[in-house]
Amino acid sequence: MIAEGPQWLVTTLLDYEAHPARHLKALAHQYRDFRISFEAVGTLWHKGPLVLRSRWPAGVEQELWGHLLVYHTLRSLM
Repeated sequence: MIAEGPQWLVTTLLDYEAHPARHLKALAHQYRDFRISFEAVGTLWHKGPLVLRSRWPAGVEQELWGHLLVYHTLRSLM
């Protein structure tokens, strides 16, 4: 087991009561998990960068969710 040392979180949020450190730490972990997932989706296609074909924001969102669904499905089958 690896012991965790002190952790630092730099933010521009100044109100510590409205934004407690525990909550910000949880959000940072979620962000890290999402970032790793998006990076992994990009590595699934070796022909080049992922190209989204939609011209509208709703279509782009739908395509991204589709790619993430495929990624997580493949990862669960591995």
